Amino acid sequence: MKWKKRLVRFVKWTFGTLLTLVLLITFLLYVFKDDIIDYAIGEINKTLKTKVEVDEIDITFWATFPNLSLDFNEVFIQDALPNATRKDTLLYTEQIRLKFSPMDIWNEKYNVKKIDIKPGTLQLKVDKKGRVNYDIFKESASTEKSNFNLTLESIHATGIRFSYANQVNDNTYKSKVQDLRLAGNFTQDQFDIDTKTVFYIQRIQNGLVPFIINQQASTDVAIHIDQVAKTFAINKGKLLLSGIPFDFDVKVDTGKVNLRIDGDHIPLADLANKLAVKEVRTVSELKGSGTGSFHLALENQMKKDSYPKVNCTFSIDNGRLTEPTKGLTLSNIDLKGYYSTLQGKDKEELSIKNVSFQTISGPFSGKLDIR
Repeated sequence: MKWKKRLVRFVKWTFGTLLTLVLLITFLLYVFKDDIIDYAIGEINKTLKTKVEVDEIDITFWATFPNLSLDFNEVFIQDALPNATRKDTLLYTEQIRLKFSPMDIWNEKYNVKKIDIKPGTLQLKVDKKGRVNYDIFKESASTEKSNFNLTLESIHATGIRFSYANQVNDNTYKSKVQDLRLAGNFTQDQFDIDTKTVFYIQRIQNGLVPFIINQQASTDVAIHIDQVAKTFAINKGKLLLSGIPFDFDVKVDTGKVNLRIDGDHIPLADLANKLAVKEVRTVSELKGSGTGSFHLALENQMKKDSYPKVNCTFSIDNGRLTEPTKGLTLSNIDLKGYYSTLQGKDKEELSIKNVSFQTISGPFSGKLDIR
């Protein structure tokens, strides 16, 4: 029965070693906790112009094993605009968690590997004078090397309410980011980030024209970033808007933003049922045939007072829609239209031409121009 005694001895030694290791790590975290927190706060404050309010800062290891995490709980950053008060929020989040390798911490190298962001809000604003509320970062002229670095591998955010309001060019964007995941090697001069996002678009509006209101959306794309050329690009991205697929491309450099969104051969019944504003949706799902198309090109200079140049065309070809409970039918639906801001602010154009359809009462045709 020697093997049983050996087994018992092995279990005792293993359990004892693990217990000792747990106690040692817990003791070291307790001893060096304040030093780690003070160093991290000092390095963060070096990069910011404004004060960051944090209700509590803690260090965890066992809950995020094998990473060691620095948790900033109840984080608040006030607007950077003059005369801002505590009611003017730039950023609030329940928690920002920075994850490190324990060995890096042991060697006094604070390399942030992962960032987790819990529910909160991010509100970006440009006031009527062109002043922004997010000018919070210092321009660093120091060449001193820091031990606190972002060597990111992933970012994960959940439940973030995002808004952007520009009073100069009258743009409004509001959405809720339900789940955002970024993964890649963020430290290279050129790198790709795999991005998966699930979000709810509350409103995208330019001037008086709303583009999207209250629609569920998701993307799964690769973002190419060139830190030398300072460019950001998405090629052949896929956007699902209420389950309807669109292709899109984005390119951002130091001078401007270019965006294209294209949707071809979209079933008309899907457009009517899924993208209709909820206030005008019918109780019964519409049946139908025919297709629609949508093409949008946007260019915007990277200036606070720049007004976006938008050129959007849309059409419906040979459509038919039926409301099943009452049997009401529109047939032979054809429509072509465009929306443009190419002439500048306050010179927007919305034109719907060649509108025609057939009802039980007879044919209808017409056009609409708003300038």
